[in-house]
Amino acid sequence: MSGFYANRTRSDGLCSQCKVCQNAYRQRYRKTKTGKANRKKEYRRDYDTGKVLERRLRLRYNLTVKQYSRMFSEQGGNCAICSIPLNYLSADVDHNHETDKVRGLLCTRCNILLAGIDDKRFYRQAVLYLFKDIDV
Repeated sequence: MSGFYANRTRSDGLCSQCKVCQNAYRQRYRKTKTGKANRKKEYRRDYDTGKVLERRLRLRYNLTVKQYSRMFSEQGGNCAICSIPLNYLSADVDHNHETDKVRGLLCTRCNILLAGIDDKRFYRQAVLYLFKDIDV
């Protein structure tokens, strides 16, 4: 019976439609106005409960929520560079792109500014550019 999804509420334990028919129905439903609204509600619920954060941390940075929470509390809930308060669910995880080692939590502004500094060649060129008109 691998052609049917499991359904614990039915006596036989299987859905009434085969997988192919049920997948086709779901695809049609998701394109409707109601289906799109429900998907947004599901995503919002997952975001608010931290499921989106948990998945993002695990897949992108190989971090657990516990490790993330520890970093957040060690930094006092502030950006590691500019010290402005961070939103727990949307803080940017800063990491070394060559080693994938996580360095800390940043606000979006600092993370974007730091992206250019990570590239040593770009950093050198930027410093030369910024100081070209300064008499030392």
